[in-house]
Amino acid sequence: MSKPRTSKLVLNKETLRRLRAMMNRQFVILGALVLASACGSNSASSTQVNGQMFGRTFSAQDAISAQQSGSGFSFNGTATYVEITDYAGACGVEGQGKASATGQRLVVAVAQTNASSQSSPPTTTGTFNIFNNSPSPNALVAQAYYEGGCMKQNPSFSQLGTVTVTKVNADGSLEGSFDVTFSCASFSSCSNPSPMRLSGTFRSTPCANLNMNRTLQC
Repeated sequence: MSKPRTSKLVLNKETLRRLRAMMNRQFVILGALVLASACGSNSASSTQVNGQMFGRTFSAQDAISAQQSGSGFSFNGTATYVEITDYAGACGVEGQGKASATGQRLVVAVAQTNASSQSSPPTTTGTFNIFNNSPSPNALVAQAYYEGGCMKQNPSFSQLGTVTVTKVNADGSLEGSFDVTFSCASFSSCSNPSPMRLSGTFRSTPCANLNMNRTLQC
C-alpha cells in the first residue's frame, strides 16, 4: 500500500516578513486597547459624587475643567472651573451647546487671591473655603453651582463647605475632593430652599469647549 501524499507549505522570506509585521501590528493594537481601558477605568473611578439634590442621586460619569471668568460667580478675576456631570462626553456636549433635559451638572470653582482680592487659577494645592459675597485677600477661595438639567433646571448655589485640591497638573486640570452645602434660595424658581449637601472626589481633564458664560440649551 502506498503512503498518502502530504503537501508542504513553503514560505519564502518576503511572506514570512509580512506575517511577522502583521502579528506585530496586532500586538501593538491589543496593547493600546488594554492601556486605554485601564486609563478610562481609573479616571472614572477617581470622580465620584455622594449625596442627593432634589431627591436625585448623582452618578458621576465625567469631569472636565477650564480656566476663565465665569458669569454668576463672585470671583474678582479668573478661576479654574471643574464641571462634573452624570453623563459621559461632557466636553463634546459643551461644544454642541446643548444638554439633556435631565443631565446633572456640578461646577466646582477654585481660585487664589492676591492682596487686592483679585483672583487667578490656583497654582498650588490646599484647602479652598467656600465664600458667598466677596473673596478675601491672599486666600484660597471656592464656589460651586448645581443644575439638574438644561436651561438651568433646579439651580442651586454653594453656601458653605470646602474644596481640597490635591494636584495641579501642568495643563491646568485639577484633582481633589469637595464637601459643599447648597441651597436654591437665591433663585426665583426655587421650590425647596432646604440645604442639600454633596461631597466627593474629582480628577478633571482640560476642555476648551467649557464655557461658564453660556446656558446649555435643550
